[in-house]
Amino acid sequence: MTSSSSLGSTRIILEFNFDRDINGAARDVQAAINAAQSLLPGGMPSRPTYRKANPSDAPIMILTLTSESWSQGKLYDFASTPTGANHRAN
Repeated sequence: MTSSSSLGSTRIILEFNFDRDINGAARDVQAAINAAQSLLPGGMPSRPTYRKANPSDAPIMILTLTSESWSQGKLYDFASTPTGANHRAN
């Protein structure tokens, strides 16, 4: 578990073992949030929420293309063509 706080916000990250059922973990997290609700400040603008995230869903590479001569559409088409195709910048 790791956490970080700033004015008006706190983020808590929970990591589970690979053999842990993620839906069961989500139910446990929601139950813990519900149980802690009465301990939280009354003036909170919204209730605490959670979301499930799988780190293996994150991209392994992010690529940015820019050009002084190609339009945004041409760059998009270039980037969308499968790797290994004959790419040649004009």
